[in-house]
Amino acid sequence: DQDVAKAFWRDQFEHFEASRFPSLPSNAYVPQVDKSAQSSFAPEGWSAKKHTDSTILRAAWAILIHWYTRDEDVVFGSIVSGRQAAIKGVEHIAGPTIATVPLRIRVQGTVGQLLDKTQMQAAEMVPHEQFGLQNICQVSAHAKLACGFQSVILVQPSSASSSEQQSVVFVGGLEDDHERIREFNTYAVMLECFTDKSGITAKMSFDSNVLA
Repeated sequence: DQDVAKAFWRDQFEHFEASRFPSLPSNAYVPQVDKSAQSSFAPEGWSAKKHTDSTILRAAWAILIHWYTRDEDVVFGSIVSGRQAAIKGVEHIAGPTIATVPLRIRVQGTVGQLLDKTQMQAAEMVPHEQFGLQNICQVSAHAKLACGFQSVILVQPSSASSSEQQSVVFVGGLEDDHERIREFNTYAVMLECFTDKSGITAKMSFDSNVLA
């Protein structure tokens, strides 16, 4: 229902005001991804966690943005698969159903409270993920401001081995293929996280003129 989706996204960004992270050199600047980095790590207690991988990594990214901007109210883009969307026959759709949505997180309270709120928000958002970024930015002035995010996160399960990891956005992974990265990524920073029971492999692509 379009009206329900409009109301949902309008409520999500009511009274939203926050600094953009990362900030661009000018309003007219168009990010050009030219660098990438990768790291694998195994957080303590990762295999025994009670929250989803996506929840933990979204909350962690929000805390990092808060640390840089000092704003409790932060926003970034999240790439979602769309396979859980309330669309008839979505499981039979051939090809990608991915969507990018603006994600607002208030970094307040304890870490546990932040994780609970982030996970609940994700569940409530599922029916409205396919509304479209171009439509979300039109529901209110605050939503339009939120859609100006310049960092994006994608969380997806790891494939059988690290050598076989494939990005659903960048076919073949990030590596050093900057031309392919530029084609798909129009944001200053993109963090792509592959997760499994043992830990995380994080791949970041970014514009070195924006993020040194």
